[in-house]
Amino acid sequence: MPMMVTRPDISIDDILVKEQLMNDEVSSNGQSSLRTSRSSLIKRKRTANTGHNWLPVAFAASLVGILATVCLLLVLACLAIRQKPCDQPSPSGVLMLKEDNEKLDRISKELAAQFDAKRIGHNMRWMAESPHIAGTVENAALIRRLREEYERLGFVVKTYNYTVLLNYPDFDNPNTLEVKKDDGDEGDVWMRLSRGHGHPSGPQQAVNEQLDGRSEVWWSAYSANGTAEGRLVYCNFGTNADFKTLEEMGIDVRGAIVLIRYGALVRSEKVEEAEKRGAVGVVLYSDPAQYIHAGSNASPSCARFGRGSRDFATPVFDIFSKPRETLS
Repeated sequence: MPMMVTRPDISIDDILVKEQLMNDEVSSNGQSSLRTSRSSLIKRKRTANTGHNWLPVAFAASLVGILATVCLLLVLACLAIRQKPCDQPSPSGVLMLKEDNEKLDRISKELAAQFDAKRIGHNMRWMAESPHIAGTVENAALIRRLREEYERLGFVVKTYNYTVLLNYPDFDNPNTLEVKKDDGDEGDVWMRLSRGHGHPSGPQQAVNEQLDGRSEVWWSAYSANGTAEGRLVYCNFGTNADFKTLEEMGIDVRGAIVLIRYGALVRSEKVEEAEKRGAVGVVLYSDPAQYIHAGSNASPSCARFGRGSRDFATPVFDIFSKPRETLS
């Protein structure tokens, strides 16, 4: 039975060339005819293969050219859209920003004309004429006044009642800060550094508006009541790194009152860092170098005023009294 074995690395053209060479060798009488036939067939084979190979290359080159042309047109179109005409050509390498200063001045004057300085001063005075600590009668009266003012301007105003955790000082018995001095034979003497409230300062009108003693009391909201006594240790901003620096210096804050500047960390975290290291108290103060400009009378008669924006009993929930769905 005849059998044909096919090698994948030999093409039909190779087989035909080999067969033709064998026939030429049998029929030829000399070497010249064999050499001529072999050369002729191989040349025809190469010519045929070359004619088929140039088509994919030409197609790929045409496709690349078309894509390059399309990309170039898109870039030119984007530049034409984004480019804006300029009155004067920009110097090479310099981006010129054109501003209409006359228009800006006109807008500034129009805005300034809408403000009434006397009215602003009047509003500030009636808003600050009495202390209005959150949750007090004065605060409720201020809310009603604000609602009336906005309604008079045409706004629709709604007020809501909230149940929150608030903290108030003992206005009649404010906090004090004292330091013990050793006077030798006379024994220890306590010298008062702070009586727990500030002194009204500024123009006489401002002083008159602060005659209510409640506006002068200093206290740290939500801190524990009590009396603490211990040596004084300074701890910069009261960060974890600051306390570690003290530890590296061999300074122990256990049983001490730590003096800490405001800044770099919220107050509650400063106190927490001191508490977990055994401190019995923390004194927070504003560094004049950070908060007060030269020539100001704010220090030492003023204290830092902190504000809160949520109910500290439920810090992760809002305080709006909206109906809520109970999930079971």
